[in-house]
Amino acid sequence: MSQDALNFIHEINTQNDCLKIKVRIVRIWKQSFSLDMILMDEKGKKIQGTIKAKLIHNFERFLAEGSIVVLSNFGVAENSGNYRIINHPCKLNFYHTTTVKKIEVFDGPVYRFGFVKFHDINNKKIGDEFAIDVIGGVVSCGNMDVYDRNGKEGKWINFEMQDLEGKVVNCTLWDNFAQELSTFVNANKNDGCVIIIIQFARVRLWKGIPTIQNGLFGSKLFINDNLKDIIDFKKRLISKSGDSSSQQFSQLSCQTIYSMRDEFLVHTKRMSVDEISEVRKELKCVVLGTIKSIKEEEGWYYLACRKCNCKAIPKSSIVDLEDMDGSDSNDVNDNTLFCRTCQSVVNSAVPRFKVVVRVQDGTVIYK
Repeated sequence: MSQDALNFIHEINTQNDCLKIKVRIVRIWKQSFSLDMILMDEKGKKIQGTIKAKLIHNFERFLAEGSIVVLSNFGVAENSGNYRIINHPCKLNFYHTTTVKKIEVFDGPVYRFGFVKFHDINNKKIGDEFAIDVIGGVVSCGNMDVYDRNGKEGKWINFEMQDLEGKVVNCTLWDNFAQELSTFVNANKNDGCVIIIIQFARVRLWKGIPTIQNGLFGSKLFINDNLKDIIDFKKRLISKSGDSSSQQFSQLSCQTIYSMRDEFLVHTKRMSVDEISEVRKELKCVVLGTIKSIKEEEGWYYLACRKCNCKAIPKSSIVDLEDMDGSDSNDVNDNTLFCRTCQSVVNSAVPRFKVVVRVQDGTVIYK
């Protein structure tokens, strides 16, 4: 097939559908009513393509992310609707007559990013009509929250990215993207800069502040991948800010935070009262029982050491004081608190609730 017989994406319009194009499938995803994809030609131009559900079985075996195909006899329609990813006036529709031929040669990029400036995002110059590409270093990362979404588990994580101009933008990743970032940060806490590319991201407003998010479909996340754009960004970051920037970007950590219900009922071990009596080491568990009485004489709270949360007691109540700090017990102020766990004076204690109860379940009564 000669190169002259092929067209390019910029030539596609609604007035001409007698075209033949060679493209790389950059992204592909299935919905209940269609199979959608993002196609890129050898010049790096992109366009969306759609196959209706009833035709998916005709083409699915020829289409895979990263593969190269020659398409012909497709339809061209106006790129309208509420969810447009590519800023192209047209999109492709596959028909019964559409032909797909897999080939190996492609003289174009694997990815072609169109990065936008964080300054433009923060100044609301970038709308949410189409998807965008962003690159930056992660400067802060929150915990991943797990929540209930109509009976299914949902996840989200907030973090901040900074570009080479020092501009910072708020970001939120959802579901599998949130899990991917959380897993990476926890596994690579001290491995230097975390550079991220979000391809086909969306800009949303949260309380009037622009926030970068992954889209419902189409988005792709790259974290410290061996891509030229990430390698070049990291080199320019270090040359611009020095090694100190690596320290700033590398001190990250995050945890998984479940909803109160899931944390209490799903992710915590359940035990009976008689099982607790056999426990020999500290653990967290849930007991389903009935409170039979409250030991009011035990008090409702205690003063705790801020370091370890253990009870701080008056120093004067310690019998062998001289062995602990080498001082004479007669010089001790009765109001001074001491932590036996930390073996140190507690200068600032914090009240902690502690209610002693007697609980009964089907096995035994336990204090």
